[in-house]
Amino acid sequence: STCMDIVEVNVEDPAPGFVALRDSVDYKRFVSLLESKRDTIDKLPDLKYLQKYPLTSKEYFQPAPDGGLSLASLLKITKRQTEVMHEIYKLAAVEKWKQGSKDNAQIQQVETNYRLMIKKSLKSHRTEELGACEGGKEEQKALLAKWFDQTHSHYRKL
Repeated sequence: STCMDIVEVNVEDPAPGFVALRDSVDYKRFVSLLESKRDTIDKLPDLKYLQKYPLTSKEYFQPAPDGGLSLASLLKITKRQTEVMHEIYKLAAVEKWKQGSKDNAQIQQVETNYRLMIKKSLKSHRTEELGACEGGKEEQKALLAKWFDQTHSHYRKL
């Protein structure tokens, strides 16, 4: 095992390229952890739950039980970044699962569950911007849909 020093870097207003690089590196570290440390998975509730529920259940798309804190501590990333890693991981799982599924109704339900998970996450992290919407619920829904499309596109590129 190689030992790496982790340096904490705070970026006030990161450029899109920086966000993409950070997410890509964090995701690779996350997947590497999943693939290599079975004993670690058993000790981390936010990794174990990924294997507890089938992808076709609504429970699969719930947030990590401890909010990602144990994973954040292990990988030396923020709680929000652990949420992003879970969202990217689940998108990859959905895309892989869709390739082998023929049930269009079930595919649509799984995609809906994923979309709702992302929108709920966006809503919780961007409440101030949503609150500033003057057009009420309809404008908020439109803004969430726009943010979902941007987030989904970003995740698919990684």
